[in-house]
Amino acid sequence: MATKVLSSLTRWRFGVGWYVLALLGPIGLTLAAFGLNALLGGSGPTLVWRAPPSPLPGLPFPALAVFALAAIVVLRCFFQRTGGSLPAPLLLIGATGLSQMLLPLPPSDSRPFELFAGLLALVAIALVVSQRRPE
Repeated sequence: MATKVLSSLTRWRFGVGWYVLALLGPIGLTLAAFGLNALLGGSGPTLVWRAPPSPLPGLPFPALAVFALAAIVVLRCFFQRTGGSLPAPLLLIGATGLSQMLLPLPPSDSRPFELFAGLLALVAIALVVSQRRPE
């Protein structure tokens, strides 16, 4: 079992498109969430980099739950579609964290994160539907 996990850590050979998706996908999703928030009358992103102490205290539990479940589905699909490469979902996790740090939430506004979680859930649903096999 341990050798299987270690071998998946060394699998960096997957298509260039997966690298692009892993590194730019979360940034695009974050920008889409902020764009939707602006269309709905919310505030825009703070364009100054800062490391937030913790994003969890002010965020509603349902949004966190949707985000967590959708992230699990997306990461699992990413792992499977890159041939069992562990670095691929790790890049995706890192880019997601970076996108949230570069465009942080205003302290009093959790709607951009809620929209981000919703958009991620839509991506997860699309991935699940695309993997269904006809009976």
